[in-house]
Amino acid sequence: INMQHKAMRSIQTLQKNAHKCSSDVALAEILTQELRALTGYDRCMCYRFEQGGHGEVIAESAAEHLDERFLNLHFPSTDIPKAMR
Repeated sequence: INMQHKAMRSIQTLQKNAHKCSSDVALAEILTQELRALTGYDRCMCYRFEQGGHGEVIAESAAEHLDERFLNLHFPSTDIPKAMR
């Protein structure tokens, strides 16, 4: 399957499921799953950033072989480059 087809499938999944999400965290969970499927990365995370620049991982999709999980961890602003915020 080519990348364009995979991207269209991910977008369709998001459109189909977004209205079912009861919170921003539920939507972030779908987004991280679709992003990982699309990119083939071992891990995708979604952060929620606070005013001071620090963040919390609110959703994570990780390959089963990865033992460490980052979901619900908090990170100081110094750990997250400005370009990533």
